[in-house]
Amino acid sequence: MDEEQNVFETRPPRRGYAGGAVVALAVAIGATVWAYVEYVGAARVSLLALALAAVCFGVAFTILLAFRSAFAFSTVQAPRPTPTPTEAPIDFGVGARRGFVALLGTAAASLIAIVLLPLRSLGGAPRPTLHATAWRRGVRLLTVDGAPLRPQDLAPGSATPVVASTAPDDANSIAVLVRLRGSPTPRAYSRICTHSGCAVSMFRTAESQLVCPCHYSVFDAANGGEILSGPASQALPELPLTVDADGFLVADGDFDRPIGPRCG
Repeated sequence: MDEEQNVFETRPPRRGYAGGAVVALAVAIGATVWAYVEYVGAARVSLLALALAAVCFGVAFTILLAFRSAFAFSTVQAPRPTPTPTEAPIDFGVGARRGFVALLGTAAASLIAIVLLPLRSLGGAPRPTLHATAWRRGVRLLTVDGAPLRPQDLAPGSATPVVASTAPDDANSIAVLVRLRGSPTPRAYSRICTHSGCAVSMFRTAESQLVCPCHYSVFDAANGGEILSGPASQALPELPLTVDADGFLVADGDFDRPIGPRCG
């Protein structure tokens, strides 16, 4: 078929694309305003980055639709013969295609960022906060008023909260010191319930039991903090104790197991 028989059809800009471009632009502007009002000045940097990724995607999509709306496209309705080596190559707008591919790549990158950034907003890798407390060998047990304790300071059948002398304000390290009836040696357990993290603040003297008042998990203070009843499924971590050269109670290491709520 001769080249003169080829039919070229020029299509005008499509009005429908213009409406889509306006909507996409409105979304981009709205996302920008929302990101500024909601997150500028806050600590949620990852969420701000997510909002900005949505803005980039909206802008790229707007440009794409505006490009399709503003320019006419010519299409060939009949096949053209294969050019001979002596003929000059036909220019189908290589530069325009490259620009389109670059624009499409930008939009795809923004979309990938929108998908992946929420994973970053979950925070960093878990830290061993609940697996290592302030208790170390030689750290003294203090009352909440800051007084050190000797074994004989605690009356038989009583319990009192204690903190680590090196970190008295560390909530993960707070413990409960109990002295059972008929035993001269006190024992100490984590005060954080292994069910939901409430404070184990009740002590039944006659039964030697520690009780969490939130959901009534009961632990055996005479048997390593083993669970007796309630929704908790793990024993209370026990703090090994000894006395220092001055006769005060000190830790002989950290808790014997990770503290806090655990599954299983």
